Amino acid sequence: MSIRRREYDEEPRPRRIVDDAGLERPAYPDDAGPLIDEEAVADSRVTTTSHLESLPARVNAVLFALVLALEGLLAFRFALMAFGANRSSGFVKFIRDVSWPFVRPFDNAFRNRSWDQGIIEPSTLLAMGVYLAVFLLVAFLVNALLPNFEEHDASVVHRRRYMRG
Repeated sequence: MSIRRREYDEEPRPRRIVDDAGLERPAYPDDAGPLIDEEAVADSRVTTTSHLESLPARVNAVLFALVLALEGLLAFRFALMAFGANRSSGFVKFIRDVSWPFVRPFDNAFRNRSWDQGIIEPSTLLAMGVYLAVFLLVAFLVNALLPNFEEHDASVVHRRRYMRG
């Protein structure tokens, strides 16, 4: 919707209209008659500049960072075990120890499968799926329950209709 500036003579009808681009044109054709009615139209625009200005967006960004770190850790554990990483290595031991509290609730759900290179841990995959589902549920609840305080800039535009004669 474009906002127009109108310039008036002594009479209430504008003599020309200058729009946002600076283009000038006559306000009305020669056969425009008297004013029929006038109405005010509210025009509301959101003035936020960033997605992370609202509270739910900030909370969801923090939750997303946490679940991304957790999913990455569990995926790394799964890959190390699947490709037969040396369990006595310090790095592998560190990843297994840090990720164990997150895998432990799902430890006996399925038996581990071995293949020629390593061990497939279905419990790690199950943990990844459950944590992702919990994150999505919490994100939906955050969007539904937290207030969204966005600033709105409202302006009123007057619209006039003239009878053609």
